[in-house]
Amino acid sequence: MKLPVGARRATLLITAIIAAACAPERPTLTAPVEPSPAAQPAAALAAAYVPNAPNDPSIQYVGRWDFSTPTKPKTAWPGTGMVVAFAGTSIRASFTEDNSNNRLLVSIDGAAPVTVRLARGTATVVLAQGLSNTTHLLRLVKKTEGCCGAANFAFLGFQLDAGKTLLAPPARPSLRLDFYGDSHAAGYSAECSCNSQETGFKNAAYAYPALVGQLLNAEIANQSWSGIGIFNGYATKTMPQVFDRTLQSDVSPLWDFSRYTPDAVVVNLGGNDVIKGATKAQIMTAMQGFVATQLRPRYPNAHIALAASYGWSYNESANYVHEIAGALQGAGDAKVSWVRLPWLSGQEHRVYCEQAGHANILAAHLAAQLGLPAPTPSPVSCVPGAETVTNGDLERDALPTDAGADGWRAFVSRGTVAVRTGGAHSGSRFVQLTPKAGYAGMYQATDAIPGRLYSASASLRKSTAGTATARLRLEFRDQAQNLISEQVAAPTVGNAWGQFSLSGRAPAGTWQVRVVAVSENGAVIDVDTITLTASN
Repeated sequence: MKLPVGARRATLLITAIIAAACAPERPTLTAPVEPSPAAQPAAALAAAYVPNAPNDPSIQYVGRWDFSTPTKPKTAWPGTGMVVAFAGTSIRASFTEDNSNNRLLVSIDGAAPVTVRLARGTATVVLAQGLSNTTHLLRLVKKTEGCCGAANFAFLGFQLDAGKTLLAPPARPSLRLDFYGDSHAAGYSAECSCNSQETGFKNAAYAYPALVGQLLNAEIANQSWSGIGIFNGYATKTMPQVFDRTLQSDVSPLWDFSRYTPDAVVVNLGGNDVIKGATKAQIMTAMQGFVATQLRPRYPNAHIALAASYGWSYNESANYVHEIAGALQGAGDAKVSWVRLPWLSGQEHRVYCEQAGHANILAAHLAAQLGLPAPTPSPVSCVPGAETVTNGDLERDALPTDAGADGWRAFVSRGTVAVRTGGAHSGSRFVQLTPKAGYAGMYQATDAIPGRLYSASASLRKSTAGTATARLRLEFRDQAQNLISEQVAAPTVGNAWGQFSLSGRAPAGTWQVRVVAVSENGAVIDVDTITLTASN
């Protein structure tokens, strides 16, 4: 889902309070520098290296590519890419780009990928050099979505060491999956909880389609577009209008569905329709028509899973996704199922560890539907179980370029939230809250049940002189994440770690409970060892 500027509704509040704390161009988790290898004019390298044309049969393309011009294939959708095996000590590639927005993830021999930002114009990029003079495997993934470069990103071929060639790539995975989604599936702001539209924070490799592919050892195709809907939405088109395009923004050429036959198709749409004002009837009718008249004829044997993220609006499609699937099943389509994905941490877009939690749920669902062994869940997930918190000791941080620890969202519009090491209450890490004009804070949310008693605790200390006041809160919220009631404790914090707690009973209408820690009076507060328990 893309949250447009100006959409400030109670049912979908865009939380942009920490956007200013996130730099517009930051490295990815695995890339220490962005942009990575410098681009050089293609002519300067032509004499020393052996060119390989883009139509070389040894190149294994992934996702939708336009081969209308075989020597200049184009791609637009997020997560497309290629796999190549090669011999030698280095590999280069030539691209053409119009707007300097596309980023690629490049991995050699399974190493952590490096981000390459394409330069405007035509250039050759050094993807790897100084390798051992043996055989190597390169995986290249387009991390940005189709709105960022669209059809203007084209591949012009590889260059290898003199006398070296491309080799046969590994066999493709036997399982194939296809995804149709909005910004969540496209990896919008997956590298930053600041909910930023900056291109540098987008990463399709951190979105749940790619992560499901990893969990199930499957090849994936990802047709996702920020802001798109099934009936309306904020994109220029709806998914039924663009699902058959080879390139997101180009009407032609249309995609040849015989080129990729998936075992399962996942559709996760409806969020943008809700915030645009579509009714349940409009969304249900559009979704049923999309599946029955557009997807099913192209995918006669595939299982189609309807996914919906719940917990950000009163009238969200997750409330009735089971009805949509039931209507399709009642019409004779036995290969349709549904699954709900939790949307707990406000209305911001999901970051890497939250996407991993959704991938765990969806991969398990698909495995059950397809008769596959249950996948091993990703340990990166920071989606908590019901009525508890995850990563309460603050030790895990899969995205260290972002503020705080996995699973904990930050309020930093007037301060900073940062992980510190040394002197922790437990383990080696804690989080430090440094206000600038009033407060800085952090929270985690989980499912809650009306009538249940919830008790939270946290270890706190101050890192400044003078009196320091912290606040612990239990916030009880409805399905649209509007505050119903809260319990507040305001302990005076000393220089030594102290354990503080509070309890509250969830009132009628509660859907979610948040554990919140906040610094007050300008004091720097350290936080560690957070717990949440529930009882009758």
